[in-house]
Amino acid sequence: MSMNQFLGVASSDSLTHKTLMDIQSKFWTSKEKEQEDLCNLIWESCKEVAHEFNKRVQPRPITQIQTANKKPVVFSTREGLDIVVDLKHSGDNLEVEGISFNAGGSSINVARALNNFGVSSDLLGITGNGHKGNIFLDLLRKEGVDISKLIKVEEDSRFHFCKLLNGKEHWVVSLSPSLTNEKLNNLTELLIKACEENKNEALALANNPPRGAQSDYTPNIIREATNRFGMFVIYDTKLHAVGKELLMDVLKSGPSMIKPNISEYAEIVGEDETKLRGNKDQIIHLAKELIDKYGINKILISLDKDGALLVDKKRAAHAIAPPIKIVSTIGAGDTGIASFIDRSKKRDFSLHNQSEEEFLSLLSAFVAGGCATVLKPGTELATLEERDNLEKAVTVKFL
Repeated sequence: MSMNQFLGVASSDSLTHKTLMDIQSKFWTSKEKEQEDLCNLIWESCKEVAHEFNKRVQPRPITQIQTANKKPVVFSTREGLDIVVDLKHSGDNLEVEGISFNAGGSSINVARALNNFGVSSDLLGITGNGHKGNIFLDLLRKEGVDISKLIKVEEDSRFHFCKLLNGKEHWVVSLSPSLTNEKLNNLTELLIKACEENKNEALALANNPPRGAQSDYTPNIIREATNRFGMFVIYDTKLHAVGKELLMDVLKSGPSMIKPNISEYAEIVGEDETKLRGNKDQIIHLAKELIDKYGINKILISLDKDGALLVDKKRAAHAIAPPIKIVSTIGAGDTGIASFIDRSKKRDFSLHNQSEEEFLSLLSAFVAGGCATVLKPGTELATLEERDNLEKAVTVKFL
């Protein structure tokens, strides 16, 4: 009903694939006020279900967390409550097959996946002061994720509403809370302290800066983390969320690794995606040009069903998993990043420099982690056992 109201059609009209596409088109081209109006309607229609869902979720058995003097740092700037509606075809119409809720956002998923793998992390970010924020925190707490460094702000948390049809995601996203200067400074100070305490560890971040920060916030954080504390900064590009201008500023700040998918990568290097997909030599050549130009240590390019490529200044490798049936792609790349970090922690080698065997192992872990999450519904993320079992079928080699 809320979707029909947004489109200005009769509330009795059935949901069809055309309706779904019309919603996407109108939402992402509408003004901020119209977007928020739809988001308010969506939340009103599902908030009671969210509360009931949260009540039914039982705390997980405590994961055996690997203890270490230093931990990877995960910086979340656009977290929120994930609401995933699974749709199926019923003739020409679409019907709701199920609905699920989870704490989400790219970096939140990295922290969740690390927790699944038994690796503790310093998770920093914000949480809202309201119903969505309370559910967001409660769900993280029940998974055993450390939420002690999530700063509470006055506004409620945002939400990410996904209609999932045949494995394809259709998103409607509400606005993040806007941070006051005081809250932003507090968050930044927490991050700097975490980097200082965990020198030379991984720092995972993605997306836009916190709402209320200047546009150069993320590049400045990357420079500070790498230059002062030797952090291995992994930036998940999310090009269509951040825009090319911000992404280019991020590249100029010299992150240690970027992780574009093939579509994002084609746009970054200014090439046709269809031509790049079948030309690994060209992908690698252009990646090494980016590495030389911006001082990046590695580029990890996701090729969807064709696996992934990992490139550094001197090497390039390709990994591919066996054919799998996609259930949900949500969080796959985030799980891959967590798996990448997990591998270096468990086998005790640096992300800055690896032997050839370690280099291949990082790529294998990334692909296995992402594929293991693709096999799970909604916003569920792979477990360590699921990752390890799938990795047995991953093939990886130097090119």
